[in-house]
Amino acid sequence: MDAAGPSEETRAAYRAGREVVQSRAQIDAPRLDELIVTHRIQPDLLRADDFDGYFRTRRESLCQLVEAAIGKAVQRDIDQGFSEEGSAQFEPGDGFDADSFTTE
Repeated sequence: MDAAGPSEETRAAYRAGREVVQSRAQIDAPRLDELIVTHRIQPDLLRADDFDGYFRTRRESLCQLVEAAIGKAVQRDIDQGFSEEGSAQFEPGDGFDADSFTTE
């Protein structure tokens, strides 16, 4: 997301997805809210159609989850439209051997 915020296309997809979930879930609103919270999403922001609030809140929640898992702070300067780190650490020749990487 750049400093101008998400595109109108992204916002429209967000609204459409929320509406599909609400119409097809066939469960009551309180139960749906319980399920949504397990994904670190605040239902009140969804229902208020507050994409910016939803995005900021969920991003912060996910940052906190990652920090708890790795034991150190993660970068949060994306709101300014840039990041301190570049992608150079992911470029070919960076010493990472993808063939030796396993998820087991």
